[in-house]
Amino acid sequence: MTTQNDHIDQFIADFLCGELAAADRVELEQWIAAHPDNRDRFMRMREIWRASRADSHSPLGGFDADKAFQEFRMRCNDQSAAESAQLPPVRHTLRSFLGYAATLAIGIGATALFFLSESRANTLPDEYVELIAPEGSQSRVNLPDGSYVMLNGGSSLSYTTAYGTTQRDVKLSGEGYFSVAHDNDTPFTVDLDGAKVKVYGTTFTITSYPDDSIATVALIAGHLGMVSQRDTSERHITSGQTLLLDRATGQLAESPYSQSHADWTRGVLNYDHVPLSTLLRSLERTYGTTIVIADSTLGNMKVSAKFFRSSQSLDDVLSSLAATGRLHYDRTASGITIFPN
Repeated sequence: MTTQNDHIDQFIADFLCGELAAADRVELEQWIAAHPDNRDRFMRMREIWRASRADSHSPLGGFDADKAFQEFRMRCNDQSAAESAQLPPVRHTLRSFLGYAATLAIGIGATALFFLSESRANTLPDEYVELIAPEGSQSRVNLPDGSYVMLNGGSSLSYTTAYGTTQRDVKLSGEGYFSVAHDNDTPFTVDLDGAKVKVYGTTFTITSYPDDSIATVALIAGHLGMVSQRDTSERHITSGQTLLLDRATGQLAESPYSQSHADWTRGVLNYDHVPLSTLLRSLERTYGTTIVIADSTLGNMKVSAKFFRSSQSLDDVLSSLAATGRLHYDRTASGITIFPN
């Protein structure tokens, strides 16, 4: 059970403000280390606060404590703790807001799916947060600096809780649509496990699933640079250009841009002369099922097709593929199997 200390909430508020005294920090570290529930309370409050800050800046760029407080209340509306609490009037200081946030954080359910890494020793390191879009779904991630990422099915985005303070570094596995807030002083970087994308304020998509032999970065607007572990000279592209990363060689190459790179964000599945195996893997992520090809040679067949997720079920899509006369499919309890005709 969580250890109860009346002054801990104030310590947490002071820590997030960067005003916690050294002696009080030691006590806070000891309290966090005393029980997993204490660490969970601390980390939930810090994440809720950072998420609330993302939408709480004035038109002149300053922080708006009133708006942050209202944003926090909105996130709590569906929680029983918020329903029963007597919410105090909106205050105009960051510290009073954080004290209230700390009081409620232990009862707030997750507003997004995230996992926190284990701490090292009895310190307060920057923790890693991982947000996941399971196969068959899509998730929007609002970052503390006002940037956001739309994750496609089977994708994950991770970053530390220092994001937005001294750095803006994230790691992507899978596919994401990025809209990055402009900040010349703090570049936004995406780690692709073998390459890094560096941007200052732009919109782009990345496709980089672990089983992809090629990672694709398609720039919609702005400019960005990219380096790989084997190709360390930074390659730059501007709006309407695409970079490809060959995972086997680490080489970077430019490729023609296609608007279809972002079609998935609008519910459109667009395939242009791709192997059937690639198309079926995309369907697995989109519809959250398992698809097996009975004959591996069938997977090399090139396919061009366009489907609409909002109006076409998986059976609709597979029936369209079967109508080519090249294949048929069977549905079982474990998934779907594709057979050649």
